[in-house]
Amino acid sequence: MVVITRPRDVSDPFYRPQSQDYSHAYSSILASSRRAAASTSFSSGDLAGSSTVLILSALDVDALCATRSLVSLFTEDEIAYRVVPVDGYSTLDSIVREDVVGNTDLHTVVFINLGSLLSLPNYFTTTSNPDPDAHILPPLCTVHLIDSHRPYNLDNLFATSELVEKICVWDDGEIEERLGKEAKAYAELEFYDDEDSDSDSEDSETESSADEEKDEDEEEDEDSTRRKRRRGEDGDDRQQSEAGSQRPRRRRKRSRPRRIDPDVAANYRAILSRYYNRGTYTSMSVASIMFMLAEKLGRSDNETLWLAILGLTSQYLSSAIAHGHYDELSSALATDVVAMNKTPANISTSQTDKLLGKPVNADDGRIRVIPQELRFSLYRHWSLENSMYHSSYVAGKLGIWRELGLSKLRGLMAKMGLSLQQCRQTYEHMDLDLRETLCSRIESIAPEYGLTECVYRSFLRSFGYRSTPISAGDAVEGLEALLSAAHGVRVEVDAPGLTFGGVGAGVGGVSGAYEAVVGRGMGDQGSELFGSRRLWNLGPAGEEGWGDDKENRAPDQPTTEAKEPPTQQERTSTRQSSWVRNYFTAYTALDTRKTMNVRLLQSSLSLSKALHRAVVSQGVALIDKQAIRTLRSFRLAILQDGPQLSLFTDPNLLIRLGSWLISALRDILKQQEDSRRQNKRSRSKKATEEAALPTSLPFVLAALDETRDRYIVVGINGSREYGDVVRNRFGLAFQEAASKSGARTKHDRFETCAVEVGREDLAQFVESIHAVA
Repeated sequence: MVVITRPRDVSDPFYRPQSQDYSHAYSSILASSRRAAASTSFSSGDLAGSSTVLILSALDVDALCATRSLVSLFTEDEIAYRVVPVDGYSTLDSIVREDVVGNTDLHTVVFINLGSLLSLPNYFTTTSNPDPDAHILPPLCTVHLIDSHRPYNLDNLFATSELVEKICVWDDGEIEERLGKEAKAYAELEFYDDEDSDSDSEDSETESSADEEKDEDEEEDEDSTRRKRRRGEDGDDRQQSEAGSQRPRRRRKRSRPRRIDPDVAANYRAILSRYYNRGTYTSMSVASIMFMLAEKLGRSDNETLWLAILGLTSQYLSSAIAHGHYDELSSALATDVVAMNKTPANISTSQTDKLLGKPVNADDGRIRVIPQELRFSLYRHWSLENSMYHSSYVAGKLGIWRELGLSKLRGLMAKMGLSLQQCRQTYEHMDLDLRETLCSRIESIAPEYGLTECVYRSFLRSFGYRSTPISAGDAVEGLEALLSAAHGVRVEVDAPGLTFGGVGAGVGGVSGAYEAVVGRGMGDQGSELFGSRRLWNLGPAGEEGWGDDKENRAPDQPTTEAKEPPTQQERTSTRQSSWVRNYFTAYTALDTRKTMNVRLLQSSLSLSKALHRAVVSQGVALIDKQAIRTLRSFRLAILQDGPQLSLFTDPNLLIRLGSWLISALRDILKQQEDSRRQNKRSRSKKATEEAALPTSLPFVLAALDETRDRYIVVGINGSREYGDVVRNRFGLAFQEAASKSGARTKHDRFETCAVEVGREDLAQFVESIHAVA
């Protein structure tokens, strides 16, 4: 395969003058596009025709930002492209069959944040050597793989294949710097056969005959194995490479197998097995890769820089990368921000520093570095009390689901000199001096409550007079909300109006006075003055293209005529159309050139707040009802009912709930462990070292999807310390559990930690996870 290296300086020890970097790959795409355009123009007399570049994008913020960056470059170079969102392997198969196979106009397919676990040399084939179980790649088409998911399927990097010049893998430095041992082991084992050592005792004539027969048998076995690998409907086959249980397929006939000592071969196999079995993790943001490409081409600007910031921030907020790694990468981006966003000469630095992000004129679209951003959810667009209450970091440190935790939260704010009224005001209505000194007040008092990591480096974007400034973290929260719930689900959000509602309204055991201030008992509309609720809707009633579906219709919007209940096929079709609409809604919100799109991004923050409420409400309910079971190697929670159950059939929201639970319980269980150890030592002087209670046990969550009669199951690993990251091994555990239990499962998503399980098979599936984990 062709490895596309990251741009490097000549001083870099890994610099290779002959290597191809991102700019070379882009230039080849551009050249192919212009050749195709010239050919079309010559043959038909015009440039009309189908898109020559197909961009397949995963459904996450990082992929969304990378796609927007790449599209901006394509637009400037007049490259015809088409963007298609992909939610899983089944959808990918369908798209490839419809839009790639037989499309002679297509010259480039770009995989963005998907495909690294897929064996592309076996997924595609050529017209000269067709494989009935693989997709025929058009003769002039090249596949570009740009993915942050790890580990790689090593077939994509080192396999000998007829497609060796057709598959380009964009490397962030990992292949060159860290995969030397794996590359050697793969090369040695690619044509190795376990039976080779037995033939050494045979004479040359018998050996030659055996080799010929072996070659023929291996070709037949290879075809049979490949057919079996592609046959499963549920997509399990595509993740077998992660477990390293199958050797890479051979693509060329050889006269003799490679001779290797059996012990050496076993060592090589162990190297490959360790690589796959270490678990999944996340590498460099693909949006950052696109920014590096733009820099190399000399075409980087504030838009591509902002998109790179959002991609990195999304990884950090989802705990995909460790705090130290984020700090290193954000520092590099901060240097670019300072260089590309100079303060106007007629504006003093003190003027802009008073309230960071305040626009200096109507066209101010600058990005600013925030040295200390509070780790509270959407605090610039919420009240401080609500923001801290819905922060997973604060939840874990204070235990906000208990009355004692709420008392600690109010005590913290009182020590900072904030009245309850001030804490319940939205940030923009707080006194100016409070906003200016908020970070310093929190940093001086919060450590007394165990909140030692309340701030981190972030960025803020101004949009002139079109909108209030939005931080990178808030923009990511809004985009994630649009991707999850812009269409197709019923979500209540805050209606415009003054909101004095306190925290915890309707959550867990906290009720009473809080219910009065959020409009409880006032009918569907509630009280406008005290913060009513309405159903989420992307636009005015009746406005086409803005969410006129029933689930997202405002309460006062007229309903259509009664219809028959939808069939199962109609529900599936609606679900599929919803996630596609969600993707393009979020994609539109990233286009900040239009005021309408900036307003869309702002409005998404209310949806994000509603999702935060849903996550915290469900998490608190699970803890209050003691619905979390602690098993030997993980904790288990099953969601089977509730008004917001449909929300958590989205794996991304279910993962967010699991992350909240891990953060919420981490410090509480650590305190219990320390107390238990002290009691043991006081009762016995033997001081025998006991196995510590694993406070960082991972979570397995299952949510019932009633419309499809199956459970959505996710596995989330938890680190012992906040800000650390642990690799996720649930992909391997889920595969093994499905095999041993015989449960009906579907491994169709690019995130290996998510799987669908038949409703009747969940119990035996969980038992098998418990046995293998």
